[in-house]
Amino acid sequence: MFGYMAEGVFDFRNPTTTYVDAGFRKKLAGNAILYADLMYAFGRSQPGELTTLSHLHALGVETRLDVETGLRNRFQFRFDLPLRIEYGFSRFHVEQGARVHPLIIDLEPAARQSSLSLSHNYRLSPKSQLTSDISYTRNKDHQHGRNRYGAMISL
Repeated sequence: MFGYMAEGVFDFRNPTTTYVDAGFRKKLAGNAILYADLMYAFGRSQPGELTTLSHLHALGVETRLDVETGLRNRFQFRFDLPLRIEYGFSRFHVEQGARVHPLIIDLEPAARQSSLSLSHNYRLSPKSQLTSDISYTRNKDHQHGRNRYGAMISL
C-alpha cells in the first residue's frame, strides 16, 4: 500500500494501491510547455492479526514549466505537493485485563510538504551537458519542522 510491503504481526495483509493521474499539457509561446498533474491514490488491505486499516485516500499535485532557449539551454521550473493521506485510520486491538479495546489512530498528517526547484541544462556537445539544480523543500507543520535547501552541478 503506497509502496509499503506489509510484514509481521503488527501489519495489515494483502495491501493494494490504485493510482489515478489526471494530467494537463499546454504548449505556450515559443518553446515553453506547461505540465500539471493531479494525483489520487486509493489504498486498501485486509485485516492483519492485530491491525486493521481503513481505506486510505491520498492526493498530490505536480507542476512543471519547461523552457528551451536556443539549441543549448533548457530551463525547468517545478512546484510539487507529493501524495499525502487525506483520509484514513488504523485500528489496533489492545488487551487490558480480560477486555479487548480498539485503539484508533488517525493517519492523516497535520503537515503538508511542498517542493520548489529550478534546473538548467546546458548542452556542451551532442554527448555531454552541464546540469545545475537549485531546490527548496518546505515541511510546514512537520514534527521536526525541517526545511531543506539543495544545490547541485553535474557534468
